[in-house]
Amino acid sequence: MTVVGALSVLVSGFYLWAVHLAAQTDPALTIPPGGAYATWVAGTVISAGLLWWHQRHPILVFAGVFALHLTGAVLIGNGGLGGVALPLWFSVYALATFARPLIAGLLVAGAWAVATMVQLVLAATAGLSLSAPEVVVVAFGQGFFFLACYMIGVGMRAERQRARDAAERAQLIEARTRAEAASAVSRERNRMARELHDLAAHQIMDVLLTTRAALLTGPNPVLEEVEQKTAEALGSIRSVVGALRNDDTDPSSREPEPLAEATTRALERVARERGLHVQERVTISHEPVSAATATVVSVLTEALANAATHAPGAPVAVTLHSDSTAVRLEVRNPMGLGEGQNPRLADSGYGLMGAAERAHILSGQLDTGIAENGDWTLILTLPATRSEVSR
Repeated sequence: MTVVGALSVLVSGFYLWAVHLAAQTDPALTIPPGGAYATWVAGTVISAGLLWWHQRHPILVFAGVFALHLTGAVLIGNGGLGGVALPLWFSVYALATFARPLIAGLLVAGAWAVATMVQLVLAATAGLSLSAPEVVVVAFGQGFFFLACYMIGVGMRAERQRARDAAERAQLIEARTRAEAASAVSRERNRMARELHDLAAHQIMDVLLTTRAALLTGPNPVLEEVEQKTAEALGSIRSVVGALRNDDTDPSSREPEPLAEATTRALERVARERGLHVQERVTISHEPVSAATATVVSVLTEALANAATHAPGAPVAVTLHSDSTAVRLEVRNPMGLGEGQNPRLADSGYGLMGAAERAHILSGQLDTGIAENGDWTLILTLPATRSEVSR
């Protein structure tokens, strides 16, 4: 704005000098009084000063500069229209850049018409008779600068809008990247929680059960201390697992999958991968909490994997019932080994131990064994509503 103001004052000085030179060679030229020139120069400086607010108040700035522009024309005559030209053209540019497009267009078109009319009136007052082509030249001479500065402002407005759009796209990409990173961290935390639970917690539970079994033979202070510290360690492990799996209890993190859909998906996947023939009967009258759904799917997957390993080719019967009180999962398949041998204890894995621990955490129960008809049976019972984690 300082540059525009300085250039405006400089142009005004050159204009005054040019008028005085012309008056020396043209006796018919009337020189306006000095007060008119002083007012005109003051208007030029004020117009440049108004441009400091061209972004916040483009309409008011344009109106003020245009009014001073017309005042200069009235005081100096037709030539006065050039006095505040630089601030006026800059205010047109600011109007097109920062005001609403429709309002800016109407104001610029109206100012063009008014400026043309004032110039024609001043020419007639000075005794000049303009022909039709000259009137057209006067009109388009004014309109050229209005239109040129307006189009520059429109182009700058479009560029600013493109810059804002690019910034918004960058923000959206950054937000999506942060969300994906948070999702990756959440998945890694869940994976760590599962590994921690499947390894450390199961082994600690094994030590705790062994210690308690040893205490049944008689009191032993050392074993009692071991039992106490093992129980505390198991509780700490569960607390860490709960913290690592915090998004499992966050309902906003993802929509929980319905029990029937999750069970069907697990059955189809394991049956396809293991070549099982599964007979299923699913009855869902009440949807349990998401933690119970996850446990049912995990235990079902483990049971089907065991059936495929220890009784390959044998049919597997799966019965799932969920109501408002409990969720009950039963998996049956014929024995695949010799009578009296427990196939689920033939290896050293922790599958059923992990399943029992999952049920225990949700205040449920897991029962496994050989039924009266000789089938291997797994029965999981969980409360249908959320309950306190068993310690």
